[in-house]
Amino acid sequence: MWKDSAWVSNAMLVLQAVSYLVSILGIVGIFITVKQFKNAAEKDSEKTIERKVTNSLTIMGIFAKELIPEISDFEKQYKVRFENKLDDELNKLKEKLRREGKMPEPQIESLTVAIFDEKVKRNYSGLVKSELGVVNIFNRLEQLSIYMNYDLVIEDMVYPGMHKVFIGFVEDNFEIFDLIRSDESPFKELTNLHERWSKRQKIEAIDNEQKKLENRLRELRKTND
Repeated sequence: MWKDSAWVSNAMLVLQAVSYLVSILGIVGIFITVKQFKNAAEKDSEKTIERKVTNSLTIMGIFAKELIPEISDFEKQYKVRFENKLDDELNKLKEKLRREGKMPEPQIESLTVAIFDEKVKRNYSGLVKSELGVVNIFNRLEQLSIYMNYDLVIEDMVYPGMHKVFIGFVEDNFEIFDLIRSDESPFKELTNLHERWSKRQKIEAIDNEQKKLENRLRELRKTND
């Protein structure tokens, strides 16, 4: 589960900011964006680039206005529903033990959800996530992944505001994601994009750390001069 939902809100703000900026600048904003990416897409025609920009803005809009709120709501409901599920199962267990009459009441009453092992908790977690529609969110991410995998957007536009939420959701729910994948429903596009963006994120993290170390090294050398 995400340690802090703040980065979800931050991603929402980034995408909304892009949306507001485009609304204000209109055609001028799109022209500037096209200009910035033209060198990286020399073989593309002007219309192709403009179409990719339009697709990118559309995808970011869908992600900001629909998917981020849906994922955020899913996470909030999951936390409550999972805790309730454990409490319900604990109460059922206590009632069973009372009927069997083999354990003293004080001992039964002292039982907590800690009695459930990790495997049992994972099973309950999967049931709750399924009830909350995790597969529907995976399906929507699969559809959006097609745009990135088939070069229908400018990836450097969509990646900054989307990748943390995208990667975070898949990884937080990877156990059930891996379970529902099959030959009939492989989630191929989502799998490929998750792998590619995860690698990019790790590379960026390593690059940032390397830059920090290089800056620190320069500072230390200056102090020795």
